[in-house]
Amino acid sequence: MSQGTPVFDFWSQVGAADSAQLRTRLTDCKVPAGQTFIRAGETGDCLYFLHQGQAAVRRQGAELAQLAAGHVIGEMALLDRQPRNADVVAVTDCQLDRLSLQHFDDLCNCLPNLRLVLTHLVAHRLNWSGTDVLARRIGPYEIVQQLGAGNMGWVFRAVRGPDQFAIKMLPHPLVHQAGFLDRHRREAQLLRQVAHENIVQIHDLIERYGTAFLVLEYIHGRNAQEWILQMGRPSSADVRRIVIAVANALQAAHASGVLHCDIKPGNIMLRTDGCVKLVDFGIAASGQAPTDTQGAQLTPGYAAPEQFSGQRGAASDFYGLGVTAYELLLGQLPFSGTTLTDWARLHRHTPPPALSGDSHPADLAGFIQAALIKNPKARLAALQPILHNWSTTTESLLVSHPPIPRDAATAAPPVSTTVAAAMTIIDEPGE
Repeated sequence: MSQGTPVFDFWSQVGAADSAQLRTRLTDCKVPAGQTFIRAGETGDCLYFLHQGQAAVRRQGAELAQLAAGHVIGEMALLDRQPRNADVVAVTDCQLDRLSLQHFDDLCNCLPNLRLVLTHLVAHRLNWSGTDVLARRIGPYEIVQQLGAGNMGWVFRAVRGPDQFAIKMLPHPLVHQAGFLDRHRREAQLLRQVAHENIVQIHDLIERYGTAFLVLEYIHGRNAQEWILQMGRPSSADVRRIVIAVANALQAAHASGVLHCDIKPGNIMLRTDGCVKLVDFGIAASGQAPTDTQGAQLTPGYAAPEQFSGQRGAASDFYGLGVTAYELLLGQLPFSGTTLTDWARLHRHTPPPALSGDSHPADLAGFIQAALIKNPKARLAALQPILHNWSTTTESLLVSHPPIPRDAATAAPPVSTTVAAAMTIIDEPGE
């Protein structure tokens, strides 16, 4: 039995000014009841906006979905440049507007927001739990549910046979930046070669629907920021375990030529068994967050002094980990700014507050002190003895009070919305 498909509010997301320009490229179409206007197997050379009437999506005689006024039709095959996978038939007399592939490409080039709206539309389509399984398949993976969304993409839970995965869809504007996808392919391959228990595993990179999908290890747990809200401030022993695990993960990534660029509690996952996983490698430009001069996204509270000038390297990642360790230990950031200029001044010139109390593990306190050194070369030099000792530890790095998943009643609760994204290659070793 078919289901009515939820309507995606395309025009309000595009906005009035862009809508006016887009409408000049549309061709009016009237389709009588009973006529098929999209056929399975045909090339996706256009999309339709249904203004009046009702239509049905059918495959091999089975009705998969019912469509009404307001629906966008045929965009998935157009984005994919692939043959249609179903017929669309007018159930009643229908009035539609047709947008050709050529006009579509032209508009995407002159209306930047249109690509982002398309990302929302694809996410909407993948998230709809209708009967059309093909529309929710990314390669061999079937989308089960949306887990979260943010500036850097949409995250879905997916299955392949009995196995679960997290799939992150990157925004179309990001993927279409010059050189991004080539760099992303290369960097994803680099990180796939980093076998480390504290780094989230990348299984695949699939290009579909005009964008890219990262297939990732599914993490049953929460990120450190959520964990603090749920469990309260962790013990100093657990903070030490988290920091050592992340430091070791960073050393493994750096040895393979991969930077992280955005170390913070939200990018550190804690599995329900206590295992620490570092996620969200190498944030690329999002267009909606502060960026350095090379276009990498900054989280100002955790960014190293040199990142505000567009310089970044291994030392920058350890600075972010030092800030994170300070916050986990004391419940607050070492600095407090309001603007990007404030944050840059504080990180560059203001000494961090001394750690209060004398109950903190000595090596953790020493790490924080060294990690927050302003000069990146001096920072790395001061960190080397500590990092060497940590890299050879045989102690357990599992946190003693692992998080409770968001929905403990389900067999497969959602992961955090923060999972691995793009990577950034280190241009030169060290700083």
